Amino acid sequence: MIPSTELRLKTMMRALTESIIPALDAKDSLVQEQAGLLLGHINALIQQNGLERQIDHQEATALTDLARELLASAEGGDNTVAAAQKLTAVLAEGSFEDISKAVERLLSMDDASPAFKDAAWKPVLEYSRNAAARGQQWFKPMGF
Repeated sequence: MIPSTELRLKTMMRALTESIIPALDAKDSLVQEQAGLLLGHINALIQQNGLERQIDHQEATALTDLARELLASAEGGDNTVAAAQKLTAVLAEGSFEDISKAVERLLSMDDASPAFKDAAWKPVLEYSRNAAARGQQWFKPMGF
């Protein structure tokens, strides 16, 4: 039988709590802090085991939705038009990082129309709120 990831992680936690941490110097606050941090990370890995792809998909979908919403109202000078064209191209086959950079570039254009600047606030803030909420949920097992 091949042990599951969860079983292996739980075995690590047991080794830390029953053998390793009790052997550490109780007066060394840095060592105690690091051991606690390690336990927290292992516990989070147990709780999140297998969820990484789901979260990655949610984040990619949210970013793609934001990009499309921004493109629907993107207007301005030559730089804004070029940034919108680049974002459109990247959406077709770009990575999360490429799309993120292209969205950021579009939002940073100084020749964007006032209407686009006004229209961009709401979806950007909504995206940011949702991303922060996902991050909080993801790191909740760590106590962050």
